[in-house]
Amino acid sequence: GAGGDAAGSPVVGVCFVDTSPWVWSYRNATEKYRFDGLIGDDPGRASETWRDWEDDQIKSLEQCLLKSRASWKIVVGHHGIVSYSEKHGSQPELIRVRLALERLGAIAYLNGHDHNLQHVVPTKTANTPGAKAVAVRYITTGAGSKLRDDVDLANAPPKGDGSLYFQTGTIPGFVAVRASHAKIVFEHRGGDRGEVLYSDAVVAR
Repeated sequence: GAGGDAAGSPVVGVCFVDTSPWVWSYRNATEKYRFDGLIGDDPGRASETWRDWEDDQIKSLEQCLLKSRASWKIVVGHHGIVSYSEKHGSQPELIRVRLALERLGAIAYLNGHDHNLQHVVPTKTANTPGAKAVAVRYITTGAGSKLRDDVDLANAPPKGDGSLYFQTGTIPGFVAVRASHAKIVFEHRGGDRGEVLYSDAVVAR
């Protein structure tokens, strides 16, 4: 967690997810990506099957979110869960990660992978029982170097799943987060002076 009040309660808590092993195309490209240390029946390996590995990862994420006393919880991964990019876009394999975010009250999921900036706030949750009232912000911040102007509203499965509040694939930029116990602000910044291109403020309830 970062920051805190007089009682020591943190302002922001961050949980990290290694998304690469979740992606099926990575698992199948065995010559390029080596995940053989993650699963198998040899002693010392963490999981016997990919399902076991996924269960362990979800359990770790749930523990991170549940144990955090922070006012705002953010999850960070490389791949997008909800993205409108043509090149990569949404990764359906991460649905279990999404369910955990929405069920356990994360305010945002930050990812790279797509070479642009996006700010998506779904119009509905992923049909998660007990999902929090405040929607998770799905924020792509991959515009720090090579840019790709490939955002298309037709490429966010399932159709109508989210509302794209901001995007740019032509301006280099990044995302800044400012937070207090009362409010958290996500700012997409870019250009020569890092000016604010889009801002989303969420007030604590």
